[in-house]
Amino acid sequence: MKSGKMSRLYLAFCKGVFPKTSGRIDAPIKEQPDSALRIIEVGGKPAVTRYRVISKAEYSALLAVKLFTGRTHQIRVHLSHLGCPLWGDPLYGSPDQDLPRTALHAVSISFHHPRLKRKIKVKSELPADLKMLATRLGIIRY
Repeated sequence: MKSGKMSRLYLAFCKGVFPKTSGRIDAPIKEQPDSALRIIEVGGKPAVTRYRVISKAEYSALLAVKLFTGRTHQIRVHLSHLGCPLWGDPLYGSPDQDLPRTALHAVSISFHHPRLKRKIKVKSELPADLKMLATRLGIIRY
């Protein structure tokens, strides 16, 4: 990731209101002993995330999120730190009875293929359950 030869783009459905339409979160992430949770703390590993609000409703938003580092739970921790956790996130937010998973989807991954010596880009359409969530939240209609 540091070399810029790999790129990941995610769509994230968040609870809360974002004060800015885009931003950079540069906050170190630290593991917790004997726990799956990660926290923002000085002395943690560097973590950088950029986001852009694609669409929003009264208390939710759809973001495009790009990682510049690859920490475990990075998007989940950073967005929760901003006070806007992902929908359905049982660790950093709260579960959603209508969505049995965290509302995060990798829409594209690109990387430089070492043997083919060219850039490979793989895209993935938003799954049906997240399309239904977008409609339910009033963010996007499908």
